[in-house]
Parts: sequence; structure tokens; C-alpha cells
Amino acid sequence: MKKLIIFAMTVGFAIPSFAQETETVTEEVKTSKVKGELYFGAGAMINGDYKINNNLKQVGMTEIESAVPEFTIGLGITGEKWTADLEVSASYWKKDNNPFRSEAISSGIKLRGHYVPFKTEKFFFSAGADLSYQVNKFNFYNRNQHLDLNDLDPTNQIGNIQLNNNLMYAGPSIAFGFLQNKATKLRLNLGYDFAVISSKWKSDYTTVDNTFRENGHDRFYVKLTIL
Repeated sequence: MKKLIIFAMTVGFAIPSFAQETETVTEEVKTSKVKGELYFGAGAMINGDYKINNNLKQVGMTEIESAVPEFTIGLGITGEKWTADLEVSASYWKKDNNPFRSEAISSGIKLRGHYVPFKTEKFFFSAGADLSYQVNKFNFYNRNQHLDLNDLDPTNQIGNIQLNNNLMYAGPSIAFGFLQNKATKLRLNLGYDFAVISSKWKSDYTTVDNTFRENGHDRFYVKLTIL
């Protein structure tokens, strides 16, 4: 009988203790504000001067455009004092300088990590760094060329130059978050990227002589995202 009474008392003390620990863990889970969201963005990429522009200028061809539109889709993870983004982007531009035409398709991936020093219910400011990799495909045309279907030998149909260049960037960035208490949130991102690694200019269709790297290339971006 004494053993039964001791057992009952032990259980009686243990149950409230267990319930209190469970409530503590539940409260910690509730107060943990880490969340992930998909977002879409659009903005502008302002490129520094490409070295290859000197070669294009010498023959009167259109230089690579400095300001190009960029579209983004990404995944953002937000904590109490930090944010992290993984995003993919794409851009396209075309420019004519009779009789020449230049166009480019670029795609990239970016990792961003930020610390949030200031935050309210509706607004936040964050700062940190980006690491990104971009693949560029450029085409340069002479639109005065003619294609003869009776002579499809590629060596006789030169009028298009195709070049590729890949770059890895790193640099600082900041962000301003607006309407954080609404279902649809806005964020303005600004950053400055420095090329830390550059491939040499190459082509998918021919061997490129006297090629070089775009070391030292830089760019500035501004982007508005919707979460």
C-alpha cells in the first residue's frame, strides 16, 4: 500500500512538470519566426564597361548595353534578425546600329545573406553580401548579309558572331522592406557586384583567337520584389 501511495505522489508531481516543459517548448516554437516565402522581382542591372566593347567599337559594331532589365524568382528565408535568399534571374536586350545588331541573353543564380539591424511591424532595413554566378550569351549580326539556299556552306555565310562569357560576382547589398504587415509585401534590393572570376570569351561554333577575360568587371543592380 505504501508503495502505491509513493507511486501516485511521484506521478502527481511529474505530470505538472511535464506539462510545464511541454508548454515551454510549444511557446518556443510559437515565438520562432523563421519562415520561407517565394518571391518575384523586376529591376535593372547597370553594367560597368566590358573590355570587349573596345573591340566592337573598332569595327563600328553596337557595344554591349550598359543598362538592361532583369527578372527574378527566388526563395527567401526570414528570421528574427536575418534574411537569406536564393534566386535565379534572366535578362534580354537587343540594340541596333545600322547595319549591325547586338543582342544578349543572360541567366544567373544569386545567394544573399543579410543582417536586420532595424525592424518594425511595417518596415525593415537589412544589409549584407551577395555571391552570384552569371552566364552570358551574346550575338552580333551584320543585317546586310544574304543567305543563299543554293549555297548553304557555313564558310560562305559569315554574318553572325556568337560569343559566351561566364562571371562570378561578390559584393555588398542592402534591402528595404515595406508593407510587412500586409498579405503582399514589398522589398527594394540594391547591390554592387565585383567580378571575382571570369571565363575567357569563347564561342559554341568556332575557335576564338586572342581571347581574354573580363576581370575587374563590375555592376550595380536595383530590384523591387513582391513576396
